Amino acid sequence: MLDWKVLGKKTLPVGIQDTWESRIKELAAKKEDGEKFLALFHKADITYKFDTIRELHIFHLQMPPTTSMDELNYMKDYIQALRRAARSPMVSLEGKEQKSTVVISGDEIVNEYALRHPEYMKK
Repeated sequence: MLDWKVLGKKTLPVGIQDTWESRIKELAAKKEDGEKFLALFHKADITYKFDTIRELHIFHLQMPPTTSMDELNYMKDYIQALRRAARSPMVSLEGKEQKSTVVISGDEIVNEYALRHPEYMKK
């Protein structure tokens, strides 16, 4: 079986998102200002995707639209600090770092189809 790790913790490919979330929480609990970060982190709708074309692991945090720009920047900086504190790649396979990114957004989710075709949404 292949050796997958997320922030230094062994996992299976189907468990990458859960492992990432739990490791972020574990690392934040040990750091200064962890409670503030975790309060924001728990508001996020978190999804994980793997872009097979670019071979890129994407962790997407969809924050509520009321989240301020300062809070979004705080989340970004804190996650970068947690990554450094883990002293291991975000995602690795057989000891080799994989490309990965974290996307943090506070944009309101809009149903584009409903906007363009309101007649279909009334049925």
